[in-house]
This record gives sequence, structure tokens and C-alpha cells, in this order.
Amino acid sequence: DQDPAALGEDVIAASKRAVDRRYALNPYLYTLFYRAHVNGSTVVRPLFHE
Repeated sequence: DQDPAALGEDVIAASKRAVDRRYALNPYLYTLFYRAHVNGSTVVRPLFHE
């Protein structure tokens, strides 16, 4: 069963935090994908390129 509610309050709270973080990052991710599309670059570069 994949329903977080069936796994207890701790899992519900952790799932809510994870979903909130994911949606908070959406504007940033959309910007990265847009720049990659326009510039032909990659979405995420390895740190050794910095």
C-alpha cells in the first residue's frame, strides 16, 4: 500500500514536508529548464565545472 496516511503521523508529516519542498523548488527548476532550452546548456552541471 502506498498511502502515506496508512503508515502513521510521522510519515504523513515527512511526506507533507517533501511535497512542500518540491513545489517550493518548482520556479527554480522551471528557470533551469528554460535556460537549458534557450542556451542549449545542461540543467545541472557537475560541481567540478565551477
